[in-house]
Amino acid sequence: MSAAVEAAAKRLRIALYSDEKICADADGIIARVEEEIENLKSAGQLKSVNQSYRAYRLETSARGEKAAPYADWLNKYKANLVRELAAALRHA
Repeated sequence: MSAAVEAAAKRLRIALYSDEKICADADGIIARVEEEIENLKSAGQLKSVNQSYRAYRLETSARGEKAAPYADWLNKYKANLVRELAAALRHA
C-alpha cells in the first residue's frame, strides 16, 4: 500500500485492513452464521426461516416459476446474512 493512501486514510480517519484480515473476518462470520443456523435447526427454532421459504415458494409458484430447493434457498439466505453482517461491521 502506498504511503499516500495510508496518509490520506489516516487524515480522513478511515481504517485500512489487509486482504488477509478481511478474509479472516469473513471466514469467522461465515462460521458463526453456520453454527447459529445449526443451533436453531437442532432446537427446532427455524420457524421464521421456514416461513420465509414457504412465502418464497408460493410467490414463485404464483409467477409460474419453479422454486429453488430448500437447501439452495437456505444457502442464499445464509449468504445474504453474511453480507448484512459484513455491512454492519463496516459501519460499526
